[in-house]
Amino acid sequence: ETLLPGTADHGDEPGGLTLTPEVAEQLRQTLLSQAAKMLDSGDGEDDALPLFPLKGMVLFPHMIAPLFVERDKSKRAIDEAMHGKHRIVLVAQKQLDQDDPTPEDMYTVGTLGECMQVLRMPDESVRLVVEGGARVRIVEYVAEDPCFRVRVEPVLESADSDTETVAWVRRVLSQFEQVVKLGRTIPPEALESATRVEEPGRLADIVTSYLDLRLADQQRILETASAKDRLAQVCVLLAEEIQ
Repeated sequence: ETLLPGTADHGDEPGGLTLTPEVAEQLRQTLLSQAAKMLDSGDGEDDALPLFPLKGMVLFPHMIAPLFVERDKSKRAIDEAMHGKHRIVLVAQKQLDQDDPTPEDMYTVGTLGECMQVLRMPDESVRLVVEGGARVRIVEYVAEDPCFRVRVEPVLESADSDTETVAWVRRVLSQFEQVVKLGRTIPPEALESATRVEEPGRLADIVTSYLDLRLADQQRILETASAKDRLAQVCVLLAEEIQ
C-alpha cells in the first residue's frame, strides 16, 4: 500500500519537559494504560485483529497517515476493522516488491492503529486514513485468508528520566533544527512541533517520521523500547543527514 504525498535554545528542559522520576513513572503508566486500552477488544475469546501490510514505510505511534489501498487482502482487513472497533495492526513488509506477502515476509513489531476514515474510489481502490497507537508485537497469526488476523501483545516502552536522556533530547532537537535549515523536504513547522513534545520516546518517533530513511532504519527505531536508546539512534541518523 502507498503513502500519500503530503540548535535552538530550549532552556533547561527542552519543550518544557521536566524528566523527574515522578514524571517518568507517570509517562510509563500512561503508555501501559494506552496499550491495554487499545488491546482490550472486548470480543471474548476471539481477540485476534486484522493486519494491514505496509509497503516501504513504518507507521509510528501518534502518526496519522493517508494510504492508497489496492490489494484485496488489505481491503478485507479494513472491512473487518470497520465492522469492529476500527482497530487494525499495521506492520511493514520486508521487501517492497512483495505483492502477496506471507507472515515470514513481514516484521514482527508494528503499530496498533485506528481507522479514522475510509473512502472507496471509483476505480475500486480505497483511501484509508489511519492513526498509529501503541507499539505491538505479533504473537500469533490465526488466519491468512480472507485477510491476515493476528494476536498481539504491547511492546512496553520505558520512560527514562535521567540526565543522559535530557541530554539526548537536547541533542536531537539541535540536530533536527540543522536538518530543517538545510532546506530538505521537511516543513519548518516540524521543528516547532518537535519542541512541544513532552515525551522523549515520542520525540524520537516524530523526528524519525520526518526523515527520508531506509525501511530497516525506521523499523529499528520502532522496535526500540527504551526512549533513551531510541533518541541515541535518532541522533546517529540525523548526523548522517547533516553530512
